[in-house]
Amino acid sequence: MGDWQSCYAWRHLGSWPDSVDPQRLSDVVELRILGALGLPLGTADVIDFIRDELDTLITLIFSTTIFGWSVGEDLYVVPSHGNYILKTDHHDVIHVDFRLPEDVDHWVSEMAKRGFPLPDDLPDETFKQPTWMKGKDR
Repeated sequence: MGDWQSCYAWRHLGSWPDSVDPQRLSDVVELRILGALGLPLGTADVIDFIRDELDTLITLIFSTTIFGWSVGEDLYVVPSHGNYILKTDHHDVIHVDFRLPEDVDHWVSEMAKRGFPLPDDLPDETFKQPTWMKGKDR
């Protein structure tokens, strides 16, 4: 995400959980991960990560991508320079919006080099087709 010094992260429509139904094992595991990260559970606080906490931020993004199952659990991440908005969502997808259009090609190229090319298909039937996919045979 470029030369950022801090990143801000928050849940799209809700609070960091502080309790879960013990019968939902995936929710219990997620709560343990979020607690171990030191998040302010039970609040809707925006979390500020400094660059030295990249591993913690990546763990949060990973956990949200794996365990998030609703819009309320989607995660927004914005670096301090404000050039990108990264969003994980409950479709197991990570979205990135760019302030500068010229950053898109660089980002797509770098992701493809690392083994993460843009997908050819929608993840499921409820997913809204992004504009860059429109016009392709679907």
